Amino acid sequence: MAKSDKKTKKYKRKELAPLSIEQQKQAEQVVADSLKDNPDLFNLPEAKYTVDSLVDFFVQSLEGSRKILPKERRRYVIYLRKSTDDERKQVRSIEDQRKECLDLAKRLGETLKVLF
Repeated sequence: MAKSDKKTKKYKRKELAPLSIEQQKQAEQVVADSLKDNPDLFNLPEAKYTVDSLVDFFVQSLEGSRKILPKERRRYVIYLRKSTDDERKQVRSIEDQRKECLDLAKRLGETLKVLF
């Protein structure tokens, strides 16, 4: 890789300092007050999935046996819009947008089902 001509700024690492006793007491008080308002504050809900089931899902999706949405079932939409009422401010025409989208679909090998 070629070296960049840009100079990289070196950041000085901040020293971590422990809380003072007063800061720690203040933080503990905030937590205690929060727990009074909501006793279940730190109770997490039961997980719907186990770690193993999530790992299995992602391994299968990488192998292709369980794709989130198989390519043959994918559908695409072409959305053309006019961004302003003033014709002088309109950068790209609707026809220009349409042509570019149709060219892209052709390059990707997609066929159009409906055209409005």
